[in-house]
Amino acid sequence: MKHIAIIIALILLCAGVLIALPEFGAEGLNGLSADQKKQLEAGKTVFSTVGSVAKSDSELIYAAIVFNKPIEETWRLISKTEDQIRYLSDIDDLKIIRKSGATDNIEFTVSAGPFSKTYRVIHRFSPDKMGFEWGLDPSFDNDLQKLTGFWRFYRFGDGKTLARYGSNVSIRGVPSWVESMFKKKGISQALGQVKKYVDSGGTWNCRR
Repeated sequence: MKHIAIIIALILLCAGVLIALPEFGAEGLNGLSADQKKQLEAGKTVFSTVGSVAKSDSELIYAAIVFNKPIEETWRLISKTEDQIRYLSDIDDLKIIRKSGATDNIEFTVSAGPFSKTYRVIHRFSPDKMGFEWGLDPSFDNDLQKLTGFWRFYRFGDGKTLARYGSNVSIRGVPSWVESMFKKKGISQALGQVKKYVDSGGTWNCRR
């Protein structure tokens, strides 16, 4: 079960059909309660499906997290999708298939225990909105049925960044009830690795 959780977490972070970038208001706080905002200020990761964005896909996992780096640096680090192998420990292999301007195509191989999944992800970047979305490359024989996701970044306080994240995955050969059980727990653990990487300015490396 733990191995399945790890795979789900990594696939959720790394990569379906592209979805439109959702709007969370000028400050990125739409859909968060007063208590959730306090949790963010305390450095905690918040999960939320509150707000109109949730109506577009009820199976999406939504999260909000604060990085202790300015928005420009946070964008630079996370939008380099080819660097995910440096800070997501269970990515076994990563290949750049194509990288050009506002899009890229990355092949990931993720494994844990007896499971191994290979898939290609198309990322579409929107620097003007400080965000990007991703989905599976439909021309590739992916080991996933469905995957959609996004990152949005907002200025937060003095030199920090509020990030809003969402993703949904359906893995071939894994029961849906197993996916649902581990999505939130798995993504929380994986987001912790992303935070370590960004807060270190890109120097933290899970391979060391």
